Amino acid sequence: MNTIQYDKEDVLALITKGVVAGVWDWDIETGKAWWSSSYYELLGYEPDEVEPSFGTFVDGLVHPDDRAPIQQAIKAHIEYNTPYILEIRLKTKGGEYKWFETSGSARRDINGKAIHMSGVIIDRHSKITLRKELERSEYLLNESGKIAKIAAWEFTPGCDASYMSDAGYEIFGFEKGNLPTAKIRHEMIPEEERAEITTKLEECFYHGKICETEHRLILADGTVKWVYARAEPVLDKDGNTICVRGVTQDITERKQKEEELRKSYATIEEQNKRLLNFAHIVTHNLRSHSGNLIKVTEILEDADTEEERVEMTGYIKRLGHTLYETITNLNQIVQIQTSQKLTRSKLDFDKVYSKIVTVLQNDIQTTQTTIITDFSNCKSIESVPPYLESILLNFTTNAIKYRHPERPPFIHIITNIEDGRPTLIIKDNGRGIDLEKYGQRLFGMYNTFHGNPDARGVGLFITKNQVEALGGEIKVSSEPNVGTTFKIIF
Repeated sequence: MNTIQYDKEDVLALITKGVVAGVWDWDIETGKAWWSSSYYELLGYEPDEVEPSFGTFVDGLVHPDDRAPIQQAIKAHIEYNTPYILEIRLKTKGGEYKWFETSGSARRDINGKAIHMSGVIIDRHSKITLRKELERSEYLLNESGKIAKIAAWEFTPGCDASYMSDAGYEIFGFEKGNLPTAKIRHEMIPEEERAEITTKLEECFYHGKICETEHRLILADGTVKWVYARAEPVLDKDGNTICVRGVTQDITERKQKEEELRKSYATIEEQNKRLLNFAHIVTHNLRSHSGNLIKVTEILEDADTEEERVEMTGYIKRLGHTLYETITNLNQIVQIQTSQKLTRSKLDFDKVYSKIVTVLQNDIQTTQTTIITDFSNCKSIESVPPYLESILLNFTTNAIKYRHPERPPFIHIITNIEDGRPTLIIKDNGRGIDLEKYGQRLFGMYNTFHGNPDARGVGLFITKNQVEALGGEIKVSSEPNVGTTFKIIF
């Protein structure tokens, strides 16, 4: 029987044929090493151009950053038989480093001591470089996505998501790797917005349209976020949509700033209106008072008798008192509108209103007024004491002052919580007012509607300013000869 003889190189050539690999052998006890010709070839050397040794390998070829890991891996394999396989960079003859996969195993004596070690290096440079680049790109994508709060995703409408970048899990409130199902995605959109979003996604998938939306998301913990989403169809070679790919950006902060800006603009606009209104009031009243004073003093100078002079002097005094009252009212309005810091405290409606009843006791008894209160639904409020007292006093006083001439006054006062806000409701059975005719002027300064001789048209104007200074609003409903209801929402 003829036996075909092969040398070591021939055997290794057959084993590594078709594989870009270099074989190495290392005698642990003597330190002698051997590298195959393909080993040299992978590094750009001629066979035996570099001395094959463990020292040459570690200190001359291995990248400095990979030396410690490879020494630890070899030591672990020799001492504990831990599998030896890892990715390292080796220096080529041209001076550049390339990625290789190195692996091997030790032969041991009867006592289990490693005495010899053999293995291979395989050229993985293209694969590892591509993978590293992909990892780097994915890292940059995820990190930039987190910073910009932009998530990339891919799914088929009605089906579970197949991909979502890291930022997406944060935006949608899921643990990384826990892709939201189609049902969950659908339920996260507020019910009133679902139909519109669903229609746009169907147009994207079935009709190839790019869709863009701004809508809200309700997370599992109840948090509401605003997001911008853009979706594009992904087509196969026949032009059929196979999935939808897009991005979602968290725009909650932008929306909040837009809302703050809108409120600021509304506040400035309202303040400008107040300022203009106040300027008209000041101009009109001071001009009127000053004009009257000039006329009276001219008459006084031309008076022929003492009786005329006494009469004109009395008129001047009355004008002076009226002017003082006007300036006092205007000053009060200025103080309300320019207060930068309003000190609030917890106030019980029942206790505050008890003071009002004490102050108005004589008027209540004289007019046979009945007052029913119910503060059980909202017993207290954080407010400015003088303002709350003034608001309650003015509305109660008006209900008595503008009572119906044919029946005793009846005032019903209750509190509620509406949409999370304390609300005060004051209802009377007085004369009422034609809101279609006078509604626009109801809270204006010096506007009166019933001809009462003691009416000044200042109370409701000041009260409205106090309520708005507290961040509230007043709503009114009324019917002539039936009564009026004021709702103060704090």
